[in-house]
Amino acid sequence: MENINSNNSADSISYNRILWPIYFLNGFQSIAWGGIIFLIVPISRIMWPTEPTHALEMGTLITVLSWSASISGLVFGHLIDKYSRKKIIVIISIFRGLAIIMLGFALEGGGSSAWIYFLVFISIFGMFAGLSWPAVISLSNDIVPKAFRSRFFGVYEIVRSLTMTFGFLIGAFLVQNGLWRQYF
Repeated sequence: MENINSNNSADSISYNRILWPIYFLNGFQSIAWGGIIFLIVPISRIMWPTEPTHALEMGTLITVLSWSASISGLVFGHLIDKYSRKKIIVIISIFRGLAIIMLGFALEGGGSSAWIYFLVFISIFGMFAGLSWPAVISLSNDIVPKAFRSRFFGVYEIVRSLTMTFGFLIGAFLVQNGLWRQYF
């Protein structure tokens, strides 16, 4: 019977050395995801600087972010088991990153045109972000010994929570100082 309380530090160091890029990518995704949610009112003001907050449009952006993430895992999740998980994670990260970078090129004061622009790139970000979690679970099950999986996901969630919190602060500071493009 396997000793699930094993503290074999060699196994722990081994999988952490292999999976450190996963922690890193998780952090950047969390900063971006959290920023979109946390900065939703300032984003509305960027699009419509002279108008009140467009709550319906901003709520639609958040909804599309969540739905695109949820649906993509269902629709494309089978590809993670079919192809190289490492390559899929790299592709996911590239498209997530490009989508967020493109948000920084939105036309300030563009109104509905800027909103559609955000909608498209938030959808792309959400779709690839939704594939991230199944890919990480699959990859970690291949690499992390069973006795260390809870620890791995604990560290993974700590990284996600801390970076999202720092993302709130960094995003708020940049937006407040008129540097919203630098956040994205």
